[in-house]
Amino acid sequence: MLNRIAFIIALTGLLLPLPAAAQTPASQIPLVDEYLADAYAERSPSWWNALSRQLVLSLDKPVTQVDQQTLQNIIFFATNHADKVRLDGATQPLLWIYRTHPDDSYRLMALAALHAIGDENAMYRLYQHVERETSERVRKSTIAALNDYYQHQ
Repeated sequence: MLNRIAFIIALTGLLLPLPAAAQTPASQIPLVDEYLADAYAERSPSWWNALSRQLVLSLDKPVTQVDQQTLQNIIFFATNHADKVRLDGATQPLLWIYRTHPDDSYRLMALAALHAIGDENAMYRLYQHVERETSERVRKSTIAALNDYYQHQ
């Protein structure tokens, strides 16, 4: 009986997938992990450029496949390191997520990311779209974001 239990445990262990670096999804950004591991380290301009490119590229997929972590990373770095990251290339995909994603929470995160980036053209596009917004929650949040943006201009 003991041998049978040991065999079942061993077999179960073989059936479980083992984590490997190659299995890490592209949307989970290793540069963000490096930043979080040592937040006080001085980063080179090339590191910030690579991070910016990686954040923008992580949006290059269908709207419903963009994950929350990607949007949260964009919001974090645009808010805390706007002087070091260049996220202008992210505004068009973020506007597309804002307009078309079926989940309001993703649309609100795209709005927060656009507000954090603070691109004038993107904010104007939000202004043009807000009157056609069907979700009351998203519409009110957009008006608040636009109000805040234009008060600080």
